[in-house]
Amino acid sequence: MLKRIPRLDILFAASVTVITGVVFGVLVWHLIANNVNSDYQGHIFFAQALLEGTIYRIHALYQVVMLGINVLPGIELPRAAWAAVLLFYAAAAIITYGLLRQATQNRVLAAAGTLVASIAAPITILTWFDNLHYGYVEMNTLHNPTMVVIKPFALLLFAFALRVLEGRIRFSWRIVALGAGLIALSIFAKPNFAITLLPALIVVVAYRALVQRNPTGARLAIIGLILPSILLLAVQYVLQYSLTTVAGGGVGLLPFATVWFTEPSFWWMAIKLVASIAFPLTVYLLYRQPASSDLGLGLGWWLFVSGMAQMYLGVEYGITWNHNNFWWSAETGALILFVATLMFWFRQWKREPRLWIALVMLALHIVSGFALYYSTMTLSNIAVGW
Repeated sequence: MLKRIPRLDILFAASVTVITGVVFGVLVWHLIANNVNSDYQGHIFFAQALLEGTIYRIHALYQVVMLGINVLPGIELPRAAWAAVLLFYAAAAIITYGLLRQATQNRVLAAAGTLVASIAAPITILTWFDNLHYGYVEMNTLHNPTMVVIKPFALLLFAFALRVLEGRIRFSWRIVALGAGLIALSIFAKPNFAITLLPALIVVVAYRALVQRNPTGARLAIIGLILPSILLLAVQYVLQYSLTTVAGGGVGLLPFATVWFTEPSFWWMAIKLVASIAFPLTVYLLYRQPASSDLGLGLGWWLFVSGMAQMYLGVEYGITWNHNNFWWSAETGALILFVATLMFWFRQWKREPRLWIALVMLALHIVSGFALYYSTMTLSNIAVGW
């Protein structure tokens, strides 16, 4: 039975949703209307091609929603693209607030955390006069619409998987269908979170069952999440490389190929990795004892490790090899790790020295987020760098 949501929570959730919509609505419209070679313009082209019967991407949820809005009177495709992505920004804000609210009784803290989670970026202070993007693992990708579209599904799947493993959701075929449906929607939005969740979930379920002798949620996780992911990802793979205009490509292992393409220095590669997860890493080290036994935080870290492995090792062959499409896996993992860390940290909230150390690190992520936002807003050609 669903609990009644308090009016104050509805008000706070609505407030952060409006703020998120205003802040990112301005940015998205700039990328659509004023930016040469932006990913938004590319997806508008894909949507138009879809109307004409040409499929460029099997994960076409953004194009489908865009075209659905486009049929409304007086709404041209660029405005439909803008409105569609704002719907997903709003959904992500509401879900994030809900997750953080469960971790704290303080509504202001949950609302602030939601806004922070939407703007935070890797700490880029060392490269402000060089670049704010290449080589970093961003938890909030500003220039790509499908990374916005996948956010609410990634957050929902994280919450669903966590409750399954905690035993808070009991096995039933209706719940299995729900899990499989979420997996299907996430793959239709962007397959990267599903291919990040799959190995992470296998590791967590296997470790808990075989090492900790704790099979809680294993049956539901396997039947409702792991098996649907394997099946649907296989179908998506076959369709992507047989029915679309990129037919003939594929994926494989080529260690560091796409990373070297943007960051040839191993030293800077390591520095940028640490800078990307400075807050989660700091919180884990400062609160090591409770952090090591926190299931949500552990799942968040395994999602990040899974995504990073794909970023460092994976490559997509063919004309899109240098699009760095496995980077999206690391970035979706980084987003969930960031939210999972906030959830854990809010439960540990207590005025003590380690709280202030973590706050300083979080503030650097926020400042870097605004720097990335400003840089993206002032670029006229996204392809020439940040």
